Amino acid sequence: EKRLLEITHNGADPYYGYTKILWMKNHEPENWKKTKLFLPPNDYVIYKLTGEIAIDYSSAGNIGGIFDMNNRSWSKE
Repeated sequence: EKRLLEITHNGADPYYGYTKILWMKNHEPENWKKTKLFLPPNDYVIYKLTGEIAIDYSSAGNIGGIFDMNNRSWSKE
């Protein structure tokens, strides 16, 4: 949990999207295989209107344990 906090500036909490993403991966493998990306609603609308996949840092950070806030990129860890 300490390392998670260092990378994402968030703790482990079921509120964050990454816990839901992991649940889906572990409990709904067929849906997981069909999933291409995860976007918050506002960024999904942008994608549908423009065809561009983009997400702002605050939304990425709210997903929780997958966005490296220090490097402003998706964490490989």
